[in-house]
Parts: sequence; structure tokens; C-alpha cells
Amino acid sequence: MMLHLQPHALDAQNAISGANPDFDARFLKNNIKVKTGELSLNIVRIYNHGDEDAGIKPVLKVPPKWGVFSASFVETNVLAGDSVSLPFSIRIPSVASAAKDHKIVFQAFSLQNQLIISDTFSIQPEAFHKWDAMVPNRRFYFYPRRNMAEFEVKLQNSGNVSETISLEIRPDKKLSVESTSGLELITEIVLPANSDSSLFY
Repeated sequence: MMLHLQPHALDAQNAISGANPDFDARFLKNNIKVKTGELSLNIVRIYNHGDEDAGIKPVLKVPPKWGVFSASFVETNVLAGDSVSLPFSIRIPSVASAAKDHKIVFQAFSLQNQLIISDTFSIQPEAFHKWDAMVPNRRFYFYPRRNMAEFEVKLQNSGNVSETISLEIRPDKKLSVESTSGLELITEIVLPANSDSSLFY
């Protein structure tokens, strides 16, 4: 697959501040919004404004469990007064929170391992909602002489955003229900993304 980068796609506002004044770089996209599990494509172009050719070692740092796909992030030579474009793709996991922007760190080092460029761009996962309320045991048995049974309600949030869940327990007229979790029978539970909680009655 061949990637073409149009010069007008990179403007001065995208310029990355560098540690070496002879070098700077620009991202094709400074902010990306993408669905979890999908690939997002970006390109960084590195400029050598000096009068000598230079070898660089590009590095891309992503959060844990994120995937980076690129054949371009290898030791590369940048000619004097010239530039190179490095395309890459990033896949974000379903557990990536949609409540914040995730910073992706790009760095380029000299062949002597001296930092010459460092900056970030942002990826914003799109929100998706997926939660459920379950009663693991469908049958309850009363303890001898206690005239009481215990049961559990499990709440699970598999989405990537926090959820406020309204929970209401309606017992039969012949029964009464008390929470051993210290909650009312009609209550609201705030469940963070990718988490679960159990309520006992």
C-alpha cells in the first residue's frame, strides 16, 4: 500500500516544538476521534533544516494494551534541507476510557541517543454504552428457623464511560427485603467504565 501526503494537509499550526533547532516535525492530525477496536491512521513528517544529513531513531509511546502498526519506525536518514514522512496506525482497546483525551508521545533520537524531537497528539475514543444487571442465582432458599433468604444483584459496566444506574427492588407483598449493603430498595449506583459491583440483600 502506498501513502500519499499532500503538502497542504500539514499547516504551521501542527508544528511540533523540537529539542534540536535544526529539526522539527508536524503531524497530519493533532486530534483524532475513533471507535475503540478500530485503526486510526496518522503521519508525522520530520524536517531537517540543518546543512548536514542526520540519522534518526523514531519512537512512538502509547498507553498499555494499545497497538502500534508501522514499518516506518526504524532507523532513518534525513538529508540536509529535506524531510521524511512516517505513517503509522494505532488500535485502541475497548477498555480505553472515553472520558478523556489520550496523549500519544512521539520522540526522535539521534544515532547517539540524544533527543531531538518530542511532542504529543491526542486520541479521543468514541463513547459506547454497555451495562447489565444480573441476579446470578435464580432460586433462593430460606434458612431453617430464620425465615430469611439472601440474594445478590450484580451490576456490570462493559462500556467505556461511567454509568448512573437506577435500581429498584420490588418484593412480593408477602415478602420484605432489606439491603445488607446499606442501600435503599430504590437507589442510584454510579458504575465506572469497565467495572462491576455486587449488591447483597
